[in-house]
Amino acid sequence: MPVRVRVGSLFLHDWKPLEVSPGRWADVFVFDMPPELYVFPPAEVGLAIRRACAPLPKLWKGAALWVRCNVPGRWYAAEIRKALVGVRNLPIAVSRKDSPPSLTDFSLHPQTSPFPGSPPLFVDVPDDGFPARERRCLAVLARVRAASAAEIASLSGVSIPTCKAALRSLSGRGLVIQKGDEWHIRPRKGLSKALRSLGFPPGVTLCREKLYGQSERHRRQGRLWPQRLRSLPTVSVWGGWSEPGLAGGRRHPDALCWGSLNRRETLFWLEVESGHKKTETLIRQMFRRMNSAVVYARSYGLPLVFAVAGPPRIAKAMRSRLRSVPSDAAVLLLPWAGRANTIPTPLFGQVQPGAAQDAFSLQV
Repeated sequence: MPVRVRVGSLFLHDWKPLEVSPGRWADVFVFDMPPELYVFPPAEVGLAIRRACAPLPKLWKGAALWVRCNVPGRWYAAEIRKALVGVRNLPIAVSRKDSPPSLTDFSLHPQTSPFPGSPPLFVDVPDDGFPARERRCLAVLARVRAASAAEIASLSGVSIPTCKAALRSLSGRGLVIQKGDEWHIRPRKGLSKALRSLGFPPGVTLCREKLYGQSERHRRQGRLWPQRLRSLPTVSVWGGWSEPGLAGGRRHPDALCWGSLNRRETLFWLEVESGHKKTETLIRQMFRRMNSAVVYARSYGLPLVFAVAGPPRIAKAMRSRLRSVPSDAAVLLLPWAGRANTIPTPLFGQVQPGAAQDAFSLQV
């Protein structure tokens, strides 16, 4: 049975008296990010942690918070750290489990004493007994609310057969329901169970997928972006999201994946264009988004793969007008329709058009 730290009505994963500087100790509460939480974009996770831990300074004088983020690379933890900037009265540090924070890692100077403090109350909490695959699928539906099995599998990182088996099990528990080709999370029981399994107390909600009136086709291509990238042998996808919110709130890609390309940490940014606007208007818009995406990736010291999926005229116009590509970026121009699962292997400093047969599959 898992053990948690109880502070008032708040349950946290652990408490540690940390020597943050020589001879100075701080009362540090620990929020351990479960693997299922990574199906949410980091900025949205940071916002939920802000809401969940807001009462902690009032419940425990001198409390500090350590968010343990055990993921590869540096971007995900850095985004969470950025989303937590400005939290008042609560020093927060974000790092890996094997890298305890020091004094300078906290957002604010934590209150310290010359000796370790007294421990809070540790309590046993019941284990829900959910397999990891079910937790991941339920977490995806908690964000997107309704999706096909293929879309849930793509966003959760499991195979479609595994996803379907997990969804049937969740349906038997009364947490999700199937309507046609889509699976829907039950608004009360399903959402509540998902949030509790992720470690958040009642009253805290996670952000939903940000939809801006897109068609089903538009939305589907964004949700299947992680699955398509996994078809490339040189790409490892660590996380992928449709319509993610990013720290700062001014950039909203249609889909974003974070992973590695040739073992180098990389961001994979997708913009999906329906083609309803004039070509010149769309081209200006895509160039602005590409430049913004490159600036964003560079702010974290990461290379960028920028992909545009849309009608052939958009790809043709962009290729003719794109004179050069930065050495830390690759551009993929993908058409709308197709049946194969592959996309071109990104090459930095180059523009690569995708053949019609290499675009997104719309299989369920």
